[in-house]
Amino acid sequence: MQVLDANGGLLYSTDKEENKNAIKPASSSSSSSLSSTSSGSSSSSSSSSDSTSSASSASSASSDSSSSSASSESSSSSADSSSKPDNGKYALGDVDGNGSVNVADIAVTAAFIKGMKALSTDAYTAADVNKDTQVNVTDIAMIASHIKGIKALSDNVDTSSKPDNSSSSSQAESSSSTADSSSSQAESSSSAADSSSVAESSSSSTAESSSSQPDSSSSQPDTQATYTSKGYKIEQINGVTYVDGTLVVNKSYGLPENYGNGLTKEFSDALYEMQGGAWADGVTLYVVSGFRSYNEQNDLYWNYVNRDGQPAADTYSARAGHSEHQSGLAADLNNASPSFNGTQAAQWLQAHCAEYGFIIRYPYGKESQTGFMYESWHVRYVGKELAKKITDSGLSLEEYYGIDSYYH
Repeated sequence: MQVLDANGGLLYSTDKEENKNAIKPASSSSSSSLSSTSSGSSSSSSSSSDSTSSASSASSASSDSSSSSASSESSSSSADSSSKPDNGKYALGDVDGNGSVNVADIAVTAAFIKGMKALSTDAYTAADVNKDTQVNVTDIAMIASHIKGIKALSDNVDTSSKPDNSSSSSQAESSSSTADSSSSQAESSSSAADSSSVAESSSSSTAESSSSQPDSSSSQPDTQATYTSKGYKIEQINGVTYVDGTLVVNKSYGLPENYGNGLTKEFSDALYEMQGGAWADGVTLYVVSGFRSYNEQNDLYWNYVNRDGQPAADTYSARAGHSEHQSGLAADLNNASPSFNGTQAAQWLQAHCAEYGFIIRYPYGKESQTGFMYESWHVRYVGKELAKKITDSGLSLEEYYGIDSYYH
């Protein structure tokens, strides 16, 4: 069995020969290797795994450059190039400074994050691949994607502010130029922030003004509002249900047939971050079933009905228009079957998913409230604040909001 990324590239194979170069999970030692975010998938009668998604897209070539005492020139190179950039001792992602970007760099970065290893200034700069001045699990995930060829490091870095390397100059002049550039950037950022503040204020004023005017536009969405048993507002906007502003899909509330076209950016970004966090702890998480269209869900559901009968199918598969997969905010992870329950990955997911904005959508013991069997592998993105509230409450989404879930 093979798992392919969104561009048809091989991410994982059960064939040992094909998979012998896969990155292995990390141990607590900084010299160990960490595992890849992709792995094999399996299906079961109680799972809903038909389509494989990836939270990341295909890569472009990474860039690094060689510097000399008289002049420097930039060239595009692969992740394993031994070249060094002009404005740093270590190449981007080359945390151990050995001239190449590999799993050892992930191990060193993970050890630093866990407080097991200190980094020099050059190493810290190399580890901060997204240039946010912090080294965290997001940087690990980016390095891992670069190694696997999913997304090059150069795609994550804004190169527009790098100094011109085409002219010859002394090292001191180059440093001075970089400092001037940084100062200019800071002033530009400050100016942009002021501009953004003015725009925000203007936008707020416009919104307040608009709200005081009667809505006479025929192009406004069709909105109907009611309230849950706990007082939360239920709005149906163009056939989509929102409870207290959160999109809800279950047996009671469905989606229009033409709704959705893939996993949302907010889901993908949060998943990418969570995969990095899991990786740092030696756990591999990957999507085996992400977005499903109305028609795909319809075919899947009736296949289960024909095999197991409708009463049984309704306990583990949603009818078309009632699947969270169509929302683009949910996915099945790893093998998406009861065999995932109790595994190291399942335990990590239960303990940490809320930190990244996810909830276990169908918790254990909540079948009568959610309408579906326990699925430790099915995560739903709701945002970090709400995810923490729901998880800390020990309630299902239905219980938290005071809504039901049954086919009317």
